[in-house]
Amino acid sequence: MGDRPSPTLITSVQRAFRLMEVVGAHEAGAPAKRLARETGLPLATTYHLLRTLAHD
Repeated sequence: MGDRPSPTLITSVQRAFRLMEVVGAHEAGAPAKRLARETGLPLATTYHLLRTLAHD
């Protein structure tokens, strides 16, 4: 069947969505270290994404 090219994915957007899903699972909030551990993201990346999401 027709070979469709794979879509171009933006990794930072994927990471942000993953982080938002984990944040949403913690109704009372959670420290950045815990969020980093649960998402598998580096702590620095987690801080950068959280800062960006909070700003926007």
